[in-house]
Amino acid sequence: MLLGLGKSGTSIATYRIYAGLSQPKRIVFEPLTFDQSGREKLDQQPGLEIDPEFNIITKCLVQPLYNPDWNFITSYAENFNRHIWITRDPRDRLLSDFFYGAYRLHAPPGREQGFEKVIRRRIQIVQEKERNPQVIPFKDLHADPEVLKQELRLIYDQLLQYAAPLLDSWFVLHYEDFVEGRTRKLNKYLGINVDLSAEVPNQFRRVARTRGHGNWRDWFTPDDVEFFRPLFDDYLRKTGYDADDWELNKNPKLDAEFGSKYIEKLLYDKTL
Repeated sequence: MLLGLGKSGTSIATYRIYAGLSQPKRIVFEPLTFDQSGREKLDQQPGLEIDPEFNIITKCLVQPLYNPDWNFITSYAENFNRHIWITRDPRDRLLSDFFYGAYRLHAPPGREQGFEKVIRRRIQIVQEKERNPQVIPFKDLHADPEVLKQELRLIYDQLLQYAAPLLDSWFVLHYEDFVEGRTRKLNKYLGINVDLSAEVPNQFRRVARTRGHGNWRDWFTPDDVEFFRPLFDDYLRKTGYDADDWELNKNPKLDAEFGSKYIEKLLYDKTL
């Protein structure tokens, strides 16, 4: 079982681990979801039952803003004999989450036009920052930085409270190690060789943006460091990152392919 926040590399890790499993094998993809009221549930889809005859990997997302049932998550995990918590530097994850929020199917039902208007404005301000990276703080790309602060505090406070026991007993996979191909410890834990050449299916390719790390050093400004550091410090330390390293690139360069053009693709490309 692989568990993590959205935009932390859960999809690519799942498919590359799956590729390394021996037959017969199966993926149970995001069986833990949320309905409109925010209640957690297990999708009752044919073929997703746990079958001891198969090597099965399941990718599950946890969404702290929806008040997930952590007891249910840990109970579901008992169906599996290997458990992975995938973590990503919250500064990079924040960037990916911001840009992926423009995906057109994220628009609330019946409010598609209003959503498009909001995202078009987002494209404009991102383009302004791309032209002058050090003038506009990343936090100010958001509609309301104070709401963002409240949401981030809720997310990471909850992870420190409820995911902390998992971090002590599960295998902690750092996204940064995974994308750099440092999988020796993961291979040993799983008893397989993860296939680093495997890719996600075409229908999920929209999820990928840079597949790199450290981009926050270009997007953040000193104001962002002051704003985000108190929110991320404890989680960075708990998960083994260097919480004292907030050094920014002195001459940041922002590639529109991973910024404003990426947003446009998610909003207007109907094939995604």
